[in-house]
Amino acid sequence: MSEIAKAAQLSSGPLYARFESLDDLVQELFEQGVAGHFGYLVSLVNRVVIDGDDEARRDLLRELKRPSDLSIALVEILAVARRYPITAEVVRVSMNEQLDTIFDGGRKANYTVPLNTLLGALFLFPMLTKVEHSRFGELQSL
Repeated sequence: MSEIAKAAQLSSGPLYARFESLDDLVQELFEQGVAGHFGYLVSLVNRVVIDGDDEARRDLLRELKRPSDLSIALVEILAVARRYPITAEVVRVSMNEQLDTIFDGGRKANYTVPLNTLLGALFLFPMLTKVEHSRFGELQSL
């Protein structure tokens, strides 16, 4: 909480006054913006896989090459959620609801690999060197 307050150029008091714990803060961040971004990423994957949509492919590649702040926040929330069971449940339920909305019935299972690849790439991106970042250019074959 103190690191978040410092990054926001606040004292930690206002955060603790609004949120009882990091768990509460992470849930709020997810529900207020990041969950919708997950839905957007899933819809991009869907449009690429199902429709072969070139615009969606470009948007997806752009997101992989230079993840947006929302994509970075999504990855951070997924990492934090592993340690907080209540947040993990909120995130899991929301993600499953979005997947059910975007994919009809049995098709959802067909997108496990593309979605895991996308989230994995976003997760690894901040840890890669500049040379490794350039290899994302090779993802044109998506």
